[in-house]
Amino acid sequence: MKYRLLVISLLVIIVIFGMIMPTGIRAAIANNIWSISFVKQAYQNKEIDPMAFAPPADHRHAGLLLANLALNKGNIEQAKNYLVPLLNSSDKLVLEKYAQLVFLKGEYQEAITIWRKLGKWFTLEQASRVISSEGDIEDLIFVYQSAYELFPERYSTQLVRAKLRKADQLLNDHHYEQAILTYQEIISQFPEEGAAFSGLAQAYISNNQKNLAHQTIQQGWDLNSGEIKYFLNAVELYEQMGLPEEALQAYMAVLEIDPDSNLAHQGIENLQSADE
Repeated sequence: MKYRLLVISLLVIIVIFGMIMPTGIRAAIANNIWSISFVKQAYQNKEIDPMAFAPPADHRHAGLLLANLALNKGNIEQAKNYLVPLLNSSDKLVLEKYAQLVFLKGEYQEAITIWRKLGKWFTLEQASRVISSEGDIEDLIFVYQSAYELFPERYSTQLVRAKLRKADQLLNDHHYEQAILTYQEIISQFPEEGAAFSGLAQAYISNNQKNLAHQTIQQGWDLNSGEIKYFLNAVELYEQMGLPEEALQAYMAVLEIDPDSNLAHQGIENLQSADE
C-alpha cells in the first residue's frame, strides 16, 4: 500500500508536468499513456523487469519511474543508472531521487551536496541521524556544515560539537599537529567557542609548546568572560604548565562570575597553602 501511494503520487506529478510542458499535445498524451500503463503493470506485478519497458524518447520522467521500480525491487545500482543521464536537466524530482539512491549506497557526501543545493535542510537533519550511527566523523561534519550554511542558527551547535569531537579524538590519539589545526579551524569559524581555545591550549601543552598554550588561554579570556567552565579549564591548564599565579587569576575570574563558587574558594585556598 505504501508503494502504491508513492507511485500514484509520483504519477500525478508527472502527468501534470506532461500537460503543462510545451512539448505538444500528442507527445504529452503519449507520455501519459505510457506512464499509466507502466504504473498499472508495475503495481499488478511487482516482479516485472524494469528493462522490459521502452518509454517514449521525450518522456522527461520515464527514468524516474523506472528508477522507482528498480528501487522497489532492491536494485539500487540499476535505479541509479536510470537517473544518471537525467542529472544535467536540473529536474528537482530527479535530483531528489538520485540523492536518495546515492545516500542508500553510503555515498553520503554526494547526496548531501545535492540536498544542500536544493535547500533541503530538514532532509540533511534526518541524514545526520543516520550518519551519526553509521558514518565517520568527516561525513558528520560535512552534513552539519551543509545544514549550517542553510540554517545557521539551528545547526551551529551540532557543527561545533562534531568538529570538537574530531579535534578531541586527534588529541587523544596524540596527533597533536592535526589537532592544533582542527581547533584553529573551529576558532576561525566560531571565535567565541571556549572549548576550542581550551582544547587548542591542551594540544600545545602536549606538543611541548607552552608559550603558545599560554597565549591561547589569554586570547580566549575576554571572549569567554561569562563562562565558568572556561576559567576552570584554564586553571587546570595553568597548573599543568606550573603557573600558580595564572591559575589564581583564573580562579578569581570564576569568582567574578559566581562569588559563591566552592570550587574557586577551595582552589584558591589550596594554592595559597602550597605557597606557604
